[in-house]
Amino acid sequence: MSLVGSVVLVALPVEDGAWGIVAATWLAACCSSLISSTASLMASNVKGSTKKSVVSAGFFISYCVGCIASPQAWTEDDSPRYTKVCFLSIASWIALITSYLVYLLLIRRENAKEQGMGVATGVSIDSDLTDVKDKGFMYST
Repeated sequence: MSLVGSVVLVALPVEDGAWGIVAATWLAACCSSLISSTASLMASNVKGSTKKSVVSAGFFISYCVGCIASPQAWTEDDSPRYTKVCFLSIASWIALITSYLVYLLLIRRENAKEQGMGVATGVSIDSDLTDVKDKGFMYST
């Protein structure tokens, strides 16, 4: 939805009225579900307490850097359309969707490899092992 809203913000002519821009802005701002989905993927697909802490901290730091850096793109000389920001948003959404798809392909391949070896049971023996070292660990998609 956010990608669609960002594309509409760039493509919609200003003359067509303010409500189209308002609706596109609402669509572009729908991103909280992706944040919770990413947090859920980290919780279910990263195993080992130290590794999970490092991955969670990395996600939080990346999120904070994005929240600090992205408002810097809003410059007065780009007003009132802020097309640079819209293109930045579109590029960010495309990069996020691409990374989700690559991640999906990688974990499906890893799950298939584990199942093919006959060691993946979905039941962990040692809770301190990481997801890579635990041969019974299956990634959720």
